[in-house]
Amino acid sequence: ALGVAAVSQRSPEALVQVANIAAGLTMNPLVNNSFAGCSIACTFAGMAGQAGLMANLFFDSGMRAEPHSLAMTFSRFVSTDFDPVLLATDLGAQYAIGDNYFKPYPTCRFTHAALDALQQIMDAQVIDPETIDAIDVYSFKAAVHPLAPPTNLEALRFSIPYLIGMVLAGHGIGLSAFTDQVLDDPMVARLAGKVRLILDPAYDAMRPGHSPARVIIRLNTGRELAAEVMSGRGDQSNP
Repeated sequence: ALGVAAVSQRSPEALVQVANIAAGLTMNPLVNNSFAGCSIACTFAGMAGQAGLMANLFFDSGMRAEPHSLAMTFSRFVSTDFDPVLLATDLGAQYAIGDNYFKPYPTCRFTHAALDALQQIMDAQVIDPETIDAIDVYSFKAAVHPLAPPTNLEALRFSIPYLIGMVLAGHGIGLSAFTDQVLDDPMVARLAGKVRLILDPAYDAMRPGHSPARVIIRLNTGRELAAEVMSGRGDQSNP
């Protein structure tokens, strides 16, 4: 909404009013739709973009919102911590679009650090999947949320255990690897079952500047193989 308003060269007062109008149209969708591979999740970004455009059309039609709508929405309804000072920091000098990221894997961005760490281990050591006793993945909160086993390919893209199972089972992680055969592969499911996701508070404190993960593979010989990645390749802090 504010991007359209700024491109339209609206006055500061109009920008404030567009923001307050847009606050009344704010979506708060359940993120679990993505984790479960439910297709409604594919509509959220488009619907939010449409609401941003509509806020400007409503403003042009003469509609207005209560002056505290933005602050109330983001301090009471869809968030509990609204800091207007932080919101205005570096305004006009730094643009969020410049902090974009690129995904070398067709999976959730928050899985990438763990996948990169796994790849580092595999580059240094040939691993026989049958020798793996357990796999521990330490990461930040948004990456280690509990998930049910994926029932479709979209849900698979969000599951660190199943993605690790895919790689260790030899399927790779490219677009062509995402097939129903992977979902039905008992080796992938067995290896995924060996993965334990663990929240690391120190990693969580590094967000959003970094998105770290540490992977430890424990073999039945007693040996441990480990790697740590501060941010996945393609992230703004690891371009």
